[in-house]
Amino acid sequence: MFNKIIFFIILIFIAGCANPQPPSGGPPDKTPPEINEFRPANKTLNFSDDEVVIYFNKYMDKNSVIENTFVSPSKKLNFGWNGKKLTIGFDEKLDSNTTYAILLGTDYRDLKQNKPTQAFTLIFSTGKYIDTSSIKGILYDDNPSGTYIFAYYLTGSKPDTLNPKHTKPKYKTQVGSNGTFEFKALKPGTYRLIAIRDQYKDDIYDEGIDAFSAASEDITVSDSTVPFITMKIGPPVDKVGPLLYEVEALSCRRLSASFSESLDTASVTAGAFTVQDTSGKITIPVLSAFLSSKSSSKVELIAASTLDTAFKWMLIVTNDSAITVRDSSGNAIQDTGRKSIFLGSSEKDSTKLQLMKIPFADSSKNINPKKEISLLFNIPFIDEYFRNRIGLINTTGKAPVEFRINWKMENYLSIVPDPQLQSETFYEFTFIMDSLNVFSKYFAKDSTIKLRFKTDDIRSNTTVSGTIKDSLNWGGNYIVILVSKEYKRKFYSKADEKLQWKFEDVPPGNYGVEVFCDANKNGKLDYGNAYPYQYSEKFFVSKKELQVKARWKVENMIIELK
Repeated sequence: MFNKIIFFIILIFIAGCANPQPPSGGPPDKTPPEINEFRPANKTLNFSDDEVVIYFNKYMDKNSVIENTFVSPSKKLNFGWNGKKLTIGFDEKLDSNTTYAILLGTDYRDLKQNKPTQAFTLIFSTGKYIDTSSIKGILYDDNPSGTYIFAYYLTGSKPDTLNPKHTKPKYKTQVGSNGTFEFKALKPGTYRLIAIRDQYKDDIYDEGIDAFSAASEDITVSDSTVPFITMKIGPPVDKVGPLLYEVEALSCRRLSASFSESLDTASVTAGAFTVQDTSGKITIPVLSAFLSSKSSSKVELIAASTLDTAFKWMLIVTNDSAITVRDSSGNAIQDTGRKSIFLGSSEKDSTKLQLMKIPFADSSKNINPKKEISLLFNIPFIDEYFRNRIGLINTTGKAPVEFRINWKMENYLSIVPDPQLQSETFYEFTFIMDSLNVFSKYFAKDSTIKLRFKTDDIRSNTTVSGTIKDSLNWGGNYIVILVSKEYKRKFYSKADEKLQWKFEDVPPGNYGVEVFCDANKNGKLDYGNAYPYQYSEKFFVSKKELQVKARWKVENMIIELK
């Protein structure tokens, strides 16, 4: 009996020591975490402690908090946790007479994965005054949250030597979910800003890894002015060419070459490749080269003759800059990765021609009358009567439609109606594949592709036109953009010398309006360069949406850059 009483007491003791848990059930917690206490007090002067303490209202995902906590100007930090209390210590001595800002960005989470609604900044000074200069701005992006803005103090330095690939910023902040950001407690002077998606969170720009944008100008701040800056961020910049890393013989004449990244379709040509035996005595031309229908990083090739299995062979990509293979960013193949040795195959090729991709399903509706009918095959083919195998008719009037053929690759082509198709009309496209000539052989496969479709009614589309009023004196070369979230596309129009612009055939809907100064005249917004440093091109985003109504022209619209 005594043992049972002792056992019961132990159970009660254990239950009392267990972590209290909230009752199960009820709605999930979706409230954002908050900071409800901290020390020192904000804007404390003559700070001499070696730590800062922050109290949260919830239990936090500790790693996410640490990853999104930093101090400006930059110092090495250490972190300690006790429940909801975070202690931030300084591993480096703070500079005298300096204003510091502890910042918690917007990408940390509580244990329920809720994120804060805004960043938190705690300002203090090791001297008798607080620097009060600041910079505000907005980053225009579909998903701006978590992006970093780095600020480099240029006053008294040599800006041309600043390399964000090696130099860490003294100041940084994080962009909120609405795209806004702010630097507080800055020293008066001139700053250089860049936007970074810092994948490694190492405070440096890793080219090819981090998305990047430079600001369109350097910013000078004082205690009496608060500059506002707008930025966009571009994709990671790829400046490294592809590598050829493997070749496989699919048959006695057909090869598959694998590259390190996706290739530019236009650069994949037979003239860019050569096959040689490893002694260099035998050279076999390549008759055909085309992107694989399964991967944009693979090229299939057809040699002019059988590759003898008694030899080792080498595929060579030419280093002629005019015809060599390039990646989708336009970088030519690296010289160290343009050759690969492989073994031949005695197997005869028995590949059947297959249509791998069509532009839309049979019986589709609302097809844009301007849409091309693109066909992707698994292998190339040559047939002098190919055009006679294609039929395109207006089924309403039983009338044939004229078209032209646009060959994008030897296995990829587009049927382009000329003139364009009519609105809200039924059409039928047919393609007869029987006995197409493949590698000088005929494959008698009884197959006919038939696509019936109805075009969209674009008669409700309209014209939008107007003029740019340049109050900022950017200097010209303007491109106007209409941005449609509904249609998930952008419309572009280049302004003329009188700053007049015009869009034809715009579908009804709501549009964002943007303008950028195409300084290098390449037709796209350039995001600048980290080193040697180059500013991004200037751009403007209107705060008002443009409403386009069906069959209702928008004329004399003025876009004022200010």
